[in-house]
Amino acid sequence: MDNKKTKRNQEIFKFVYASALIAIIVILTATVGYIPFFGGIKITILHIPVILGAIVLGKRYGLLLGFVFGAGAMIRSFIEVIPENVPFTNPLLSVLPRMLFGYVAALLYDAFRKIFKREAVSVTLAAITATMFHTLIVVPILFVVAKTGFHFFASEHTFIIEKGFLAYMLFIVVNNMLLEIAAAAVIGAPIVLAIKKAMTQQPAEA
Repeated sequence: MDNKKTKRNQEIFKFVYASALIAIIVILTATVGYIPFFGGIKITILHIPVILGAIVLGKRYGLLLGFVFGAGAMIRSFIEVIPENVPFTNPLLSVLPRMLFGYVAALLYDAFRKIFKREAVSVTLAAITATMFHTLIVVPILFVVAKTGFHFFASEHTFIIEKGFLAYMLFIVVNNMLLEIAAAAVIGAPIVLAIKKAMTQQPAEA
């Protein structure tokens, strides 16, 4: 009976926590989730709630939160129709990679936890490597979608990559991925560790 109650409480916690993270993603998408950077690049902090959910709640919720992240990016690209946004009207660029990102973040955490046996190391490495994965999967798809015009508004707005592909990749990695990695490690990892600590310290049910 106690096991059933504990399991139910865990499911309620997961639902409430996931709902809160979804609300945060939606609010950030509509406000300060994308920070303009030089060269037409925008740094995002929306990967942080996805990491928080994926590591604490697991792969299923990682997929869900990644979907919300990607769907928000796609909807935003239809609302704010500018050249740097229009490639993200294609869900193969905006939604699918973000779902994979959420799923992979949970997988990486599980793998690192088995290897290192230390929560702080596992969480931090998972946050860093998942963020790297996110950038390295989005950028090539962005290049293909932009170059082929395989997106809405392609005839009115052209996303132009003036440099070669390798130069563009390097630009993204240096000026985008590193900052997002830093945000994941400095902001995301400590929050995950605090949440996990709070979960383990909860008093047992009477």
